[in-house]
Amino acid sequence: MIDEVSNGVTPLKDFAVKLYEVAQNYDTLVYETWRLRPDMAKKMVGNDFQPAQLIGMIRLMGWVSGVTIKSLAPSVKSTGRKVMPDILRERLSASTEEHDKDALDLLSYYWWDRYV
Repeated sequence: MIDEVSNGVTPLKDFAVKLYEVAQNYDTLVYETWRLRPDMAKKMVGNDFQPAQLIGMIRLMGWVSGVTIKSLAPSVKSTGRKVMPDILRERLSASTEEHDKDALDLLSYYWWDRYV
């Protein structure tokens, strides 16, 4: 049962530094996969690919700390929304930012897939 949730949107550097400090306190780090699609390639010219950078940081923190790393495809978010427990649904209704909602959807899916 999920009994405590903290979520929100944090600038990349602040998030990465904080995760570095606390990664070993978790048993699993879950992240959404990101892949450059052919239909987006030209639009992404010059982009510094921060999602890919963050995924690399998360993976490194998992490797160094010995924490399990789990990647989830974006497609599981719709299932996460359908099976979402009330504690996450309450957070979702208070969120106004899509990345925050995505994180809750992914957490819901991971919890449901792993424990239900």
